[in-house]
Amino acid sequence: MESVREATQKTSGKKRLLPRIVIYVSIALGIVIIAGATVLYTLPDSFYDGILKSNITKAFQSAYPQYSLKIARTHYKISANVLECDSLSIEKPGDPSSYNIDYISLNGIDRVALFFNHQNTFDVFARSEIDIKGITVDFPKSQYKIRCSEARLSIADSTIVADTAAIQPETNDAHFFATSSFRKTRFLAVIPGCIIRGIDFQGMLRNSRWDIRYIEFQRAMFNVMMDKEKPANPHASNPLTPEELLRSIAVPLRIDSFNIIDGKLRYFERFKLDAQPAELRADSVQMTAACISNRGDSGESMVFRAQGRFMDACIMKLRFEFPLSTPAFTFQYSGSCDRMDLSHINLWLEPAEYKRIKSGVLQSAVFHINVINGKAAGSVKAQYDGLALAALDENLHEEGLFQRFVSFLANMFKIRGSNEPDKNGMLKIGMVKATKKPDDAFFKFIWIALRGGLGDIVGFK
Repeated sequence: MESVREATQKTSGKKRLLPRIVIYVSIALGIVIIAGATVLYTLPDSFYDGILKSNITKAFQSAYPQYSLKIARTHYKISANVLECDSLSIEKPGDPSSYNIDYISLNGIDRVALFFNHQNTFDVFARSEIDIKGITVDFPKSQYKIRCSEARLSIADSTIVADTAAIQPETNDAHFFATSSFRKTRFLAVIPGCIIRGIDFQGMLRNSRWDIRYIEFQRAMFNVMMDKEKPANPHASNPLTPEELLRSIAVPLRIDSFNIIDGKLRYFERFKLDAQPAELRADSVQMTAACISNRGDSGESMVFRAQGRFMDACIMKLRFEFPLSTPAFTFQYSGSCDRMDLSHINLWLEPAEYKRIKSGVLQSAVFHINVINGKAAGSVKAQYDGLALAALDENLHEEGLFQRFVSFLANMFKIRGSNEPDKNGMLKIGMVKATKKPDDAFFKFIWIALRGGLGDIVGFK
């Protein structure tokens, strides 16, 4: 009986002891957790700065060994789980190009991956939202720079929203063109608003593929100028078509839909240093493009459709198709325009060809042009009336006797003053036949081919 009683007492004692142990352990763990949290919350910025800069730099170096990353200072707000960097720069040894960011903030990062795993960069940012301010990229060799005031990336939502982005020369036009004794083309693009959706961020970080579902440029302005007063560089590579430019990208790229909302296009050719350049312009441009890719299958094509107000005078519609498995500089384009006062073309015609349209009204025009290996062929139909031209001197004046005599001969014997349907309803059709020169830019060549068809109708080369 005593042994049973002793066993019962021992068992009862253990039962009373177990809750005490659990309570003591829980209290101890609570104290450790509170103490740890207190330590983490009270640790100085310099503690996190050292660890985070080291881990981020190692992860970047592992992913992109040819580049070096420098971070001025990091700030980690542990309660909000926000990582901030005062400034960030990327460089490549031997390359004068530079990539800089004034400020970057990352919200919703993976703490464990951030502090303990620097092998997979994507793990750190897989559910993050990233705010970037002051993006600056400089390319001294090409004399261009990229600027963006602000951008927001949501990795989880696969989106980017950017404000006020620009690609522009590092200097003004005078200095840009003065650096070469040969002909150059200057490009400028300003994009006040940009939205990108359906981005494969993981593929981009691994540099294995660039897949994007949708891109939208809002109120984008594109400005191109060529200095024709200089000779062409005989050793320069030929300007690329959009399709050739895509093929030059080594990483597989696909954009399902690309859109421009209320854009502007300006194309200039300058024939004298201080003279007025020839200008072609389009405003209120609405453009859509589908199936943009550099790895297309046989039979697949990129298709661009655009509509805008041409030369502040008429609505022009354009369609471009670039087959993805064809020879270089091969594509088709077609379009139409409605009624316009032809004198609006003088912005181009006077500086480029020393001609002035004195009068004339275009009722409508339609064209279809095929380009194969840089050779264009097609047709232009244009109905117009009352066309009269004047010849100009090199100062764009028409008062001289010689200019008046040339204008008289042209209007009397060479120029077709009207192109109206005959009794059978037929119009004079202009035939397009043009061959691309080595220095012809894409937009210049499509205008030259189209102008050739118009010239065949009107009566001048």
